[in-house]
Amino acid sequence: IKVASVSINYDNMETNRKEHLSTVTKVAFTQSEKTVEKAKDKETLVEAVKQIATETTEQAIQLRDEGRVEEAKELLQANTKDLDKEAEELQAEDLRGMSMSSSLDAEKIEDDAGWNANRKKMKAESYETQNQQSY
Repeated sequence: IKVASVSINYDNMETNRKEHLSTVTKVAFTQSEKTVEKAKDKETLVEAVKQIATETTEQAIQLRDEGRVEEAKELLQANTKDLDKEAEELQAEDLRGMSMSSSLDAEKIEDDAGWNANRKKMKAESYETQNQQSY
């Protein structure tokens, strides 16, 4: 089923020529798990999981800043579990690394003396993930 088509005309500043790009997006339905597994875009799924985990980390930082330390810790622990599950399912080492980092953050979140340093590290990691460039 065709769900969208996009067409664009533009001036290519590098070649000084007018160019045209177009594409069509289609979807299909199936009851076959094999077909679904084969059609999964692992790279896109991994990136989506990273972004969701990063948003969760940002929520935990906000909770900690509000003094809701236990809620922040629970959120990071749940984040760790989700990352572990997705890392296993998608066989993604970078998700395993994020899971380990989230687990350490959960352990350190109650440390008032080290909170500023840990907060800075968590914000830097979030910024890096949110602003990654794939080109």
